[in-house]
Amino acid sequence: MSTNLNLTTVQMYAEGRDKQFVEAFQQESSDLINYATVEHVGNVKVHLVPIGGTREFGHRGARKEEINATEDKFGWRAIRPVIMDDWAELNTVDPKFLDNLPINLTRIAVSQGKAAARATDSILMGSTTCTASGSPVYGEKIVRTSTTIYSDAVLNSPYKGGTPSGIFGTAYDGEYGDVPVELGLQPIVMGSPTPLTQFSQYTASSVLDLARTPVIAVNYVESGTPEITGLTKAKLLAGISALRSRHASGQLVLCITHKQALQLMNDSEMQNVMYGFQVLKNGLPDTILGCKLKITDHVPLVNVGGRWVRACPLYHKDDLVYGIWEKVHFQVKEPGNYKSTLYAGATMMMGATRRRDEAFVSILCDEGIAAS
Repeated sequence: MSTNLNLTTVQMYAEGRDKQFVEAFQQESSDLINYATVEHVGNVKVHLVPIGGTREFGHRGARKEEINATEDKFGWRAIRPVIMDDWAELNTVDPKFLDNLPINLTRIAVSQGKAAARATDSILMGSTTCTASGSPVYGEKIVRTSTTIYSDAVLNSPYKGGTPSGIFGTAYDGEYGDVPVELGLQPIVMGSPTPLTQFSQYTASSVLDLARTPVIAVNYVESGTPEITGLTKAKLLAGISALRSRHASGQLVLCITHKQALQLMNDSEMQNVMYGFQVLKNGLPDTILGCKLKITDHVPLVNVGGRWVRACPLYHKDDLVYGIWEKVHFQVKEPGNYKSTLYAGATMMMGATRRRDEAFVSILCDEGIAAS
């Protein structure tokens, strides 16, 4: 037997009940879905998002000149699905021994709804929790590659976490959406056609190329000797200037963790920007320097050559695309070979990608973690 549940109905049923039940601390809703472009996907393996190039005027060469026409450049960004699920086992005999603890289908479905919200944010960010016990960032968020979850996963398979996604995952470009594009994690300075190979190459003589750099270096300062720091006003202004110099005229979004929020609140310059010490009384506003501010646990740590730093993405809202193949789907199954047993499950199929890489800048913030 299989029965489908609707999360809204479940939550209505749970409203006003079981208030004495103390749950573990957990994120209960998606922080990022309102700061992305949402597209509902049909029955396809790959969802293609169209992108177009820009056109520029050239100088007329002579009074009488042949027309030299060029085709308009276009391409695609591909979104591939990520399939995730969670199943809970219940036994109808258990309530007889639980001393009235509210362990039931209603509570499990609500809990799975919260877990689905967290999974949505992980897909949008392209991050996951580091489970390597010997790593200096064990238990922290890192960028999810095709083999982070399962080492034997097939690249771009919807199973075993084989599909990179979101802000930090591999994007796919080109006429057929099959050319891999990685988000850069090293700064580009004036006079250099390529990014630096490690952050320490950014020195006092360096000048960030704001029109091209994918990051604001962890040791960036407005002037003087570079210094490894957390989130500062100078870094934030540099990131905003970088996107505005690329003509990103719409809503900008900045994602940070609670550590960077504390750094901002303790920064004397930012306290002045945010109306003196009111920020210490009321907390950070939801908009700062014209950017929507989202505090989320899913911002990853990245290794930039000898140091793990928090890569706080600043991006143009319209350029984070979230594709939905199937919304969270709840089921209750009763297996035929076990007595008094029920399985309560939730599944989802979704994906995300960057539309244009130039619409994303990572502000690198130190948290004191040296790479081993």
